[in-house]
Amino acid sequence: MAKKKKVKRRRKISTPKKEWTTRRLEKAEKILTTTQVHEPFFSQIVFWSAILVIVIGNLIMSIALIPFLTVLNKWFLDVIIVVLALVMGILFNFLITNIGHLDRHHHVLALVIVPLIALANVIFVVIMANQIIAGIEIVDIRHNPWLMGILYGVAFVLPYIFYNVRKVYK
Repeated sequence: MAKKKKVKRRRKISTPKKEWTTRRLEKAEKILTTTQVHEPFFSQIVFWSAILVIVIGNLIMSIALIPFLTVLNKWFLDVIIVVLALVMGILFNFLITNIGHLDRHHHVLALVIVPLIALANVIFVVIMANQIIAGIEIVDIRHNPWLMGILYGVAFVLPYIFYNVRKVYK
């Protein structure tokens, strides 16, 4: 048996009702075949707005960690920091990946700037919490700011890395 060859046909709109004129059919066909063009300027505004929202969110979250840093022990605090970083990372990934018409350098810039600012926020807040702990003389709850910052930074970037690895393998 010979295989049938698929013939690529141009889609024509048929007239289901008589009030469809040729002009209206051509207009409908043009609308269906044209693609939507994204304005790069507005995409960049949305990109920088998303970066600002994430940075402010990280700052607020870091400040909210101060009471936890003064009271909780190391392991439970680490779990809280990882969960908060993952939540902020998922929000970051959602905002950055759903902006249309971004170039690769925008993603690289966001992947470098935002985690560095988040790392600096967490380090600063842990140093402040350690000073508060020293001021009220709580015994043995000092935290390493660099370790906490790196833990937060790695957990923050994981959703973005996971998304890109998953996208490559699909």
